[in-house]
Amino acid sequence: MVKILIKLSEALVAKPTTAEIILEHKVPINIITAHVTSKGGDYLVDIPDEWLETVVTAYRKKGALVTLPKLVEIDKDKCFNCGACVSICPVGAITVAEDKSVNFDQEKCLGSTCSACVEACPARAIKSVKQNNHELANNTH
Repeated sequence: MVKILIKLSEALVAKPTTAEIILEHKVPINIITAHVTSKGGDYLVDIPDEWLETVVTAYRKKGALVTLPKLVEIDKDKCFNCGACVSICPVGAITVAEDKSVNFDQEKCLGSTCSACVEACPARAIKSVKQNNHELANNTH
């Protein structure tokens, strides 16, 4: 699965843009987070890797801005397992193991669309990094 961030204009929010793409291409799109008003919005979605090019192209043809959000990574050498990041994570991507070490679940993480843990870390052991193995064709939007 790959996460993509979609930004919609006021005109696109007024239409069933995502529903049209799902129906037209028969692609599974899982909306993880959404912040939408009548003035526009953005949402983070999960799609299967093999659908990346199709979905990105479809959204861009409709006029949406599509980007890959940065992921969050914990530097275990800097982390001293204080747990400041655990309670701040809105999706439970960071947990404490039985041995009191901090565990990070990249699949649950919202990445740079959230980054609450990056700001909360007193050791600066958490940083945003680019997703690997995925390029967005025509990334000029």
